[in-house]
Amino acid sequence: MVSCNPFPVVCGNRCCQSRFGANSPDAETLSEGFAGMSIWKLPQRIRGAGLAALRNLLLAAAMLSEPALAQDAVCSAFKDWWAKPGQARAGKVIRLGGYFYAGRVDTAWIGENFDLIDLNAKNDTNLVRGLRSINPNIAVYQQFLLQQAVTRQTGAQAVSVPDESSVEAWRLRKKDGSAASSPRGPNYLPMDFRGTSGWAAHFAREARRHLDLTHSDGVVLDEVPLRLGFMTWGDLRDYATDEDVQDAIRQWLGDVRRTLRAPVLINAGVLHGRDRHGVMLWDKLDDVIDGAWHEGWVRFYGAHDSPHEGNAWEADIASLERFSGSRRPYIASAAFRNRSELEYGLANYLLAINGPSGVFQPMWEYDPVTRGGFNLDIVRREVEWNRDLFDVALGCPTAVRQKKDGLWYRTFERGLVVVNASRRALYAAVPAGHSRVGGPALQGRVGMEPFTGMVLVK
Repeated sequence: MVSCNPFPVVCGNRCCQSRFGANSPDAETLSEGFAGMSIWKLPQRIRGAGLAALRNLLLAAAMLSEPALAQDAVCSAFKDWWAKPGQARAGKVIRLGGYFYAGRVDTAWIGENFDLIDLNAKNDTNLVRGLRSINPNIAVYQQFLLQQAVTRQTGAQAVSVPDESSVEAWRLRKKDGSAASSPRGPNYLPMDFRGTSGWAAHFAREARRHLDLTHSDGVVLDEVPLRLGFMTWGDLRDYATDEDVQDAIRQWLGDVRRTLRAPVLINAGVLHGRDRHGVMLWDKLDDVIDGAWHEGWVRFYGAHDSPHEGNAWEADIASLERFSGSRRPYIASAAFRNRSELEYGLANYLLAINGPSGVFQPMWEYDPVTRGGFNLDIVRREVEWNRDLFDVALGCPTAVRQKKDGLWYRTFERGLVVVNASRRALYAAVPAGHSRVGGPALQGRVGMEPFTGMVLVK
């Protein structure tokens, strides 16, 4: 297997240069490691995901059988990251980053606080060089729409094409044969991402040009359709089922990733579903993605009063565990309107984080004027106002998350986090010698309202 430590990314059978990345070999590389093992002896739901699911099952079994060893590996990953020269916020287990497109770009503040940043069209060469002069470890990404090309950039960043006629053969078609149109305007062109289209090759070439021009590390893909319901262009000629969409996206991602030779991240929320065999989509796409961005993690900024619960909450937590544990970048963007909601988001993050490649994006309440947590000025304000929470000195995690009496717990070298991800008020069992960050000492039975969290220090 190809190795490119400390944060490996494998593209085909070669290493991609990146500060964060995936230890996620493609199917060809995986088959070398599992030679002689037949996936066809596995149940149908596992066969549907193929070798990626088999690898993940084996990794999960190892984690369950040796939890102490797993936590040692998690701690080592953090300590290695903290020890890097020029590291932002060394010693802090909460890592910061995210996707931003509004507000003032303060190079010094970003470099001193973030491990990863996606600045969309603001990723110019001088900015990236400035960030790296302050923090040589920061990972910088370019964000693009997956489904659309653009003849003139006026909003969300998309790969450029000269004009409509030059890509007529690649256009997404309705049942009547006409080209689908975009609600973003006539300069945005919905594209067909099947393998018969030339869209993947063009996208990879143009994205590579952007990365070279700006000295960025990889791409984040937005608006990734993995179900027909996400294809908002009307009745389509070449896509009749969710499976048609998923198979085409999988092939498109594989083609782009091989040509681009750089990490490819997609929106994590779309990965939480299952295909018709019951296989999680993150298993189905595991070997063609290098990380994920989840703009609605735990609590979506468009639905503050409906925090995730049950299976949706578990999928959020498990995806951060999975990606950060395999050293792949993951942006957990949790919405909040006050300190209590922020502490809940951070407690969930601490419950799940398994390595420094997972970053927390402080997603302040969104509004169309300020852009909320997408605005760097607002994010800076919230980080500085709540510096005691963001910089809490918990040390390494010492155990995996555990559930007791309806609450989730995780212990750290110098503290404890507790999460109530339910609709019920519950009581936490707090050991002696713990205090809430910015609050009093607590001990014994402590009441917790629904959807609240506690970050406790010794």
